[in-house]
Amino acid sequence: MDAKLVAKIITPRTDNNERTGTAYPVAANLLLTARHVIEFEERDKAKPITVEWQDFDETRDIAPENITCLFDGGQLLDVVLFCCPLPEAIAEIVTPNILEEEKIGSRNPWETLGFPKVNGFLAQDATGKFGVDQEKPQIRLTLDDTIEKEILKAKNIDNGWGGMSGAPVFCIKTKKLQAVITEHNQWMQKQLIGVSIPYLMGLPEFRKALGLNNADEQHKQYLAGLPQRIIKQLQFIEKNTLYQELAKKFISSGVGQTPENLWLAIEGKLNNDPISLLEQYRNSVAAALKNEHKLKDEAQTLFLLFLGYFSKPEDIAAVQHVHQLPVRTRLAVEIYLAARYGLTPDLEYQPKDGLDVNQSARGRYAIDGEMTYREVGWDVKANAHELAKAVNIAINKVHDSVHGQKPSDELDEFALESLNETIKTRRQGEFPQLFRIEVPIKHAAEQNNPLHNDEVCRQLHEYLSDLPIVRYGSESAKAEPKLCAQVIEFFRIIKQYSLAT
Repeated sequence: MDAKLVAKIITPRTDNNERTGTAYPVAANLLLTARHVIEFEERDKAKPITVEWQDFDETRDIAPENITCLFDGGQLLDVVLFCCPLPEAIAEIVTPNILEEEKIGSRNPWETLGFPKVNGFLAQDATGKFGVDQEKPQIRLTLDDTIEKEILKAKNIDNGWGGMSGAPVFCIKTKKLQAVITEHNQWMQKQLIGVSIPYLMGLPEFRKALGLNNADEQHKQYLAGLPQRIIKQLQFIEKNTLYQELAKKFISSGVGQTPENLWLAIEGKLNNDPISLLEQYRNSVAAALKNEHKLKDEAQTLFLLFLGYFSKPEDIAAVQHVHQLPVRTRLAVEIYLAARYGLTPDLEYQPKDGLDVNQSARGRYAIDGEMTYREVGWDVKANAHELAKAVNIAINKVHDSVHGQKPSDELDEFALESLNETIKTRRQGEFPQLFRIEVPIKHAAEQNNPLHNDEVCRQLHEYLSDLPIVRYGSESAKAEPKLCAQVIEFFRIIKQYSLAT
């Protein structure tokens, strides 16, 4: 949790008092907080709501006519996504990638920070452990420590945790935002109640408010259409040796060897043990290619369609076209990203790179995000020249990849608009090309790469708004090592028979 980003919300009441709460930025100009912090019967709707970031010495007054919630969970969920202009220093780094989508682990330690009444509405941290995630809206939050009754009595306070409503609850292990505090006056003195972020992330309207829904739908539509595309490919190869090998491997005796039945058998394997399916498919391909070398293209087409099943929409969060993928290799980047844009993975194999799994297979239209830069620290205001230079270098790289040559001069507005339209258009049609910049995160020093700076990406997207930027390498996906091994082995065999022909 970045404590500096936690905001205090002050909402005026009709009795000339105030209600204090807490909020956390989760997307561009969007705060996540408890609904009852800003919406209650006694609220003075003629006065503005004030949001403060004390560490940045920044304040925002939201006039009554500008108070807007992109998501309102109502009284049941008691959370809102509240529109609020963010300070520049915060807007540069905020991302919905911090929001947890996986089930919360019970007894995992958490941390929070808010502005409780007992502390005079000054910043106060707290820690504890999560209760059992029952996949319901609320989750229990057991406190490591609590407020002594004697202190409350001495200060004449009936509810010392007042002001913590809306406070973000981060898992200490995963660094993900997993809950929002909504109830703090529990009969058990060492317990709070929070609304589960994984539960919220399962709601289409919540995802839409964060700007995630459109990409999710494109991804889901691609997955929904995959079975028919695979069946069509099986129909195309039905008369050749590869189909015979697959039918022999997957269809049980006595079952008709139709493409539909073959797909049902393969689908069962994909659902139960997808890595095993890839291995069995590779062995069938190797057996078929011994007799018919020319089948390599059909075999590769089917293999790439299978890879589309290895990426799930919930694995990927994105702000506009900036993606932080939970994968280690460029091979996996292609598999995850292609499905996100509704495309079949398109990999190229480069055996000259030897045993470097990260480089031996990669997206055909990936642009290397490694950049030459000076150690400037990327203070945006102090390094405006370096920022502009970094953006221009990235634009030139994209132009070179798309058009096969670097521009002779700096691109003007017309040329930039044309380049952006080309990037978007090339993703369509029968032979799509998914151009994007890939930025590795191998170790902490590479965080100084300007393409890890959100302000650089923001300015780059002012010129090329449809250019995907992918950051990867900080973690590996589930079963990614096995997936990489299977893909590399498949392409090694295909390459072997390509050389034979």
